[in-house]
Amino acid sequence: MFSLGEGYKTTIQKVRRVDPSDTSWDDVSPLIRDSIEIEAKIHDGTGKEVGFVKRNFNVKDGKKVVYQNEFILEEDQQGKGLGKTFVRRSLEGYRKAGIDQAHMNACFIGRYTWPRMGFDVEKEELEAIKKKFGNYLVKEVGMSSEASASLVANLRTMRDLVSVRVENQHVGKSFLLDGHDDMVLSFHAHLNIDPNDEGFKTVQEYVK
Repeated sequence: MFSLGEGYKTTIQKVRRVDPSDTSWDDVSPLIRDSIEIEAKIHDGTGKEVGFVKRNFNVKDGKKVVYQNEFILEEDQQGKGLGKTFVRRSLEGYRKAGIDQAHMNACFIGRYTWPRMGFDVEKEELEAIKKKFGNYLVKEVGMSSEASASLVANLRTMRDLVSVRVENQHVGKSFLLDGHDDMVLSFHAHLNIDPNDEGFKTVQEYVK
């Protein structure tokens, strides 16, 4: 589940259990505490190290889950479609391993990319983000309070939010990425590893 395909080699460097009493991880994700953590390095065909991956496997509410901790590629390896290949192979590996959900902290450009791919948030977090988005539409886009409230009320998922356009402005994207008072700095996203789930169908289409 960590491979990039022909010409690349992924080598597991470390497997450990994260101390269950260590609460320092909870600000990142409580799923890291008491998890099985796997670190791996990625090398290209010449043997040069070009990337790093870290994943934490745990159980939440009786479900097998993976926290996608880190995935780093050197700058000269970016833009080659390797990220999509990695995500596709990861999802295939998760399904084979019986993983029920993938979790992650979406930040920086990931605030837009991961929801676009199909990752979503819990209902409470979605409502908080929608409230910020509504304020943004009024203050930054110039919508009326009534129009903003009507638009936001119809958003069911983060996939809906990132796709919002107003008068050809991609306001869903700019809300999550541009610098402004209501910008969301990060959020906890998840994906159900289920072929019948709409989010999973979206990510499968994205990484083809």
